[in-house]
Amino acid sequence: MKYKIFFISVLSILIFSSDLFTQNTTGTIEGIVLDKNNGTPIESADVTLLNAADSSVYKGSTTGKDGKFKFQEIPYGKYSLRSNFVGYSTVNVKGIILNSANNKIVLDPVKLSSGSVTTEEIVVETEKSAIQFEGDKKVFNVSQNPMNQSGSLIELLKNIPSVSVDADGNVSLRGNTNVKITVDGRPFGLDGQNRSQLLEQIPANQIESVELVTNPSSKYEAEGVSGIINIVTKKTKVFGYNGNLSLNAGSRDKYNGSLNLNLKNNNTQFFTNYSYSLNNFILTGGTNRTNNQSTTENLFTQIYDGNSRIKSHFVKGGLDYFINQQNTLGFSVTYQNSERSRGEITDSRSFDINNLLTSSTLIDYNLSAKNNTFDLAVNHIFKFKNPKQTLTTDAIYSQNNNEDNGFTRENYLSPTGQNPGQIMEYSRIKDKDFSLQSDYIHPFTENTKVEAGYKIRMRDKKNDYSNRYFDYTTNQYETNSNLTNNFEYRDIVSAAYLQFSSTEGIFSYTAGTRVEHTGTKSLLVMNNSETKKSYVDLFPSANISAKLSKSTEMQVSYSRRIRRPGMWELNPFVNASDPNNYFSGNPGLKPEYTDSYELSLIQFLPGTSLTPSLFYRHTKDLISRTRVYIDSNTTLTSFANYNTSKSYGAELIFNSQPVSFWNLNGSISYYKTEIDASNISSAYVNEGSTWSGRISSSLYLPLQFSLQLNYFYSGDILAAQATVEPFSSFDASLKKELFGGRLTTTLRVSDVFNTLKFKVNINNDVSYREQFERKRDTRVITFGLSYKFGEADKNQQRRRRDSNRENQGNDGFGF
Repeated sequence: MKYKIFFISVLSILIFSSDLFTQNTTGTIEGIVLDKNNGTPIESADVTLLNAADSSVYKGSTTGKDGKFKFQEIPYGKYSLRSNFVGYSTVNVKGIILNSANNKIVLDPVKLSSGSVTTEEIVVETEKSAIQFEGDKKVFNVSQNPMNQSGSLIELLKNIPSVSVDADGNVSLRGNTNVKITVDGRPFGLDGQNRSQLLEQIPANQIESVELVTNPSSKYEAEGVSGIINIVTKKTKVFGYNGNLSLNAGSRDKYNGSLNLNLKNNNTQFFTNYSYSLNNFILTGGTNRTNNQSTTENLFTQIYDGNSRIKSHFVKGGLDYFINQQNTLGFSVTYQNSERSRGEITDSRSFDINNLLTSSTLIDYNLSAKNNTFDLAVNHIFKFKNPKQTLTTDAIYSQNNNEDNGFTRENYLSPTGQNPGQIMEYSRIKDKDFSLQSDYIHPFTENTKVEAGYKIRMRDKKNDYSNRYFDYTTNQYETNSNLTNNFEYRDIVSAAYLQFSSTEGIFSYTAGTRVEHTGTKSLLVMNNSETKKSYVDLFPSANISAKLSKSTEMQVSYSRRIRRPGMWELNPFVNASDPNNYFSGNPGLKPEYTDSYELSLIQFLPGTSLTPSLFYRHTKDLISRTRVYIDSNTTLTSFANYNTSKSYGAELIFNSQPVSFWNLNGSISYYKTEIDASNISSAYVNEGSTWSGRISSSLYLPLQFSLQLNYFYSGDILAAQATVEPFSSFDASLKKELFGGRLTTTLRVSDVFNTLKFKVNINNDVSYREQFERKRDTRVITFGLSYKFGEADKNQQRRRRDSNRENQGNDGFGF
């Protein structure tokens, strides 16, 4: 409770104190123009400030006797600058971003060459704001965050507004776990059941930004009910060669290191990243289950302790080749390999209705697993004479292989005299994913365009599973035919979309529709049971925004989304690695459909941006877990389609810089969920509300120190049968830069108060009540070193080209 009061107080002070600042959404851009040969100031040189979006002239000026120029009261936005003088070269300065975090920009000296007919281009690399808004995307720039110099991607996501991560690594967006996650726009095996393990094996220091699309338009794949989280990995824009080496060591044997190398010249960019991690975890938890229907058995309890060890390698390499002004070709390869081991000792006990012990077992479970993911992507961009008219083609192939070997030994302590049960399990999953996509943009005018595209995606998944038990009669392991099978799943999704966008005065609007045809086939090999489905869906979308003033913009949007059941949800295998908790899929699952509505406002205040949003989601045939008794001590967890689900709520995202050395950002959200699963049981009708919030404080201290504090809280999360109890975490990080920023040291403490855990109450079933809890050692102290090297200028990059080609490359696409 004290954390809730503290958190609410901090947010209230932050929000209401914004009125104390004088409103100002403008800044200044200044610099000096010099003669490149002798370094003397150039008087009366022309300096023109242009809007980056359309290259229109915003303001012009000339330099004074000292060669200096200054543009004042410039609205926040993206700009470029052009400087020239008779008898001298022309210099274009691009990438000037004016915002609350950078409201006074002093450019490096602009140097003109006398007697030259070339045009020199300078791209300014200003430090990006922590939060940026780009159309229907919210972009969170995380590369400079000291918290992310160590740890994994799953830990990074915990600090992203609107995103929640529980103690089991389940990621949700606005309280909904049905979110599509991609890496650089590619699946990377994250559609499977091992998503949390994969996210945990991607190092946080390889990430540039996280993009959230909470109500995607029709040009996006329709998969993902609550939206899309796209992880953008690092790729330098700086010319020359450069790199970064980082090493981190954490308490209780947690280590990772990474190496990044980049090389870029006029026509080619090459990049490669490698990281290695070794993490050991301590696992604890337990279960208390009360049987309401049995006349003999009443209470079942489990307490378990365990440990896990994860070793992983992550490699990414790529090449971008700028063939000419019209053509760019890109290649990238990503490979991830990991080995996991896990051991648990579970004390299981059963009690009768008189609370007397009826049985007691000690279960020893050991797992050895291997996983590898391979991802190959080819991209081609063609620009027409009008550089805003483009044709983009992408081909992506991903393959994920997972192999598990498990051994369970159940020792019977009471009653005595029984031979221990021994079970050997083997599971192998092969997942192949191929997609081919083409997107075309045709601008009719400066403010009107049509986008169209086609995509085909083919997935092939296979799961081989065997269960063998030790037979004391034959004194050997025998195959359990009831729990052994092979399952195959294939689907093909073909899609086409058409989208129209235009701007009229203060209004901008986008409307489109997407057509997707889905064909699926699943096969249970042992009994040759085959299921085929084929269906066509329409996914319309619309977005209207109004720029009410220079500092205020309002958006309203609608989209229809789908969630298709995954292979692990369809797979009818019964996993019996825990003799008291079985798990199985449901091959009869239908896809779920969601209509999503959102109203948001973007408000810029002095040194602060506020984004309040209202959202509503209506879901039909919701896919969710169910849990039922199959005997007095054993439950079966599976999946079912619920009738409907309704979610609605409000969210506020904020980013503030009260003073130059202090930055605050975060979010707070409240939402209510109503679930109707009366088609499963009349008792499965539930509703409830919850709230969550986070706040991140960054202090830039003297002597190149910086301190960051993060706090996150999530209230109750509702399901038809159960409620997930609140959980929270508090992290702290101290960073020190040395040798001009080339060497960085970081000290980080995650989950300082050791409060992050996963606790569930199953309290809406007439047959039983259950409470289970899981936790691992989330409180970790990590020390890290990071060293930057290379010849590139970190503030700017230069590219020379012939003046008669000056206008051909002004494309705004970054190529």
